Amino acid sequence: MKKITKNELTLNSIKATQFNEFDLYQLADISYEHGSPWQIHVFKNDLVLAYVDYLVLHDEHQLIGFIGYRQIFEEIEVTNIVIHPTFKKQGLAQLLLTSLVETVENAEMIHLEVRISNRQGIQLYEKNGFKEIGIRTNYYQNPYEDAKLMQLEINQEKSEINV
Repeated sequence: MKKITKNELTLNSIKATQFNEFDLYQLADISYEHGSPWQIHVFKNDLVLAYVDYLVLHDEHQLIGFIGYRQIFEEIEVTNIVIHPTFKKQGLAQLLLTSLVETVENAEMIHLEVRISNRQGIQLYEKNGFKEIGIRTNYYQNPYEDAKLMQLEINQEKSEINV
């Protein structure tokens, strides 16, 4: 695992970078055990929608991680959080989640789904105040697995999430 300092990284909206849907797809494909659960066209379609964005962590040369989200009025749905396997377990998913909460405007609620076997993800979300609100049976494929539905209520000061 390559150690990286947060000072070496830049955080931007993907729309303000040189990265594109192919870069998002490639990172997702190497980061998930069974490959990317999303096709390139999904990322491409997302990038043209005004209510969808990806916050990306990158250095000068490569994409390190991203968090994708949709904001409809005061509700946000996190669609994915991805960290390059070389850079996992360095607090970068926490950085992305914190940055999302600090970046979005007029948001009151964040929703997401997480595989029930993704203990690290669930721990991250619970540590940051997300609560389980339900289960979606066989939501995920390859392999089939239930999704835990979680949500976070954001207060006006945005201080509930651990920075």
